[in-house]
Amino acid sequence: MHNAGSMAAGPETSSGVQREANLLVTLLDLSDSFSRSLQLENPAQQLSVAQCLDNVTTFLNSYLLLQQTNSVGVCLCHQGGSRMVYPVAGREEAGLQETEETTSGKYEPLVHMNRVLTEEIRKTVTETASHPVHSTSALSGALSKCLCYIQRRCREAPLGTKVNSRILVIMSSQDTASQYVPVMNCIFAAQ
Repeated sequence: MHNAGSMAAGPETSSGVQREANLLVTLLDLSDSFSRSLQLENPAQQLSVAQCLDNVTTFLNSYLLLQQTNSVGVCLCHQGGSRMVYPVAGREEAGLQETEETTSGKYEPLVHMNRVLTEEIRKTVTETASHPVHSTSALSGALSKCLCYIQRRCREAPLGTKVNSRILVIMSSQDTASQYVPVMNCIFAAQ
């Protein structure tokens, strides 16, 4: 029979129960068509890029607050390539020290994540302005990076911890036939 106190504290590995951790990797397509796709015919329903990104960060913050074992990763993709932007090794400690003075009661890891994402998204949007409009998004490469990140997190997990991972893809660019085979390869690799 389980003790209610031990259930609230989380699964224990000493009793043979496997601990679980949840990982959500968000892939955000920031191709040029991203800002164009947010422009709807009805002006009352238009969504700015800033509002969309605020919604994404709010969702990620909510996911992190749902359970202590939840964690997130964020990958940005665009016409020129893709990269993992959160978490960033080496910058987390500096970011947390920096935010301790300025958070005034806010949960510091969320403030840090929001700052990093905002900074990296701005940097990516300014860098992609020079890429041709007609080039396709690097979705398959970004999916591969997400899968590699998930695999690394599974290997780095403490013994007895099962990592339940998911990839959330938020994209606005249209599907192209040239991306079909590489994306299907990523899907098969994920299985």
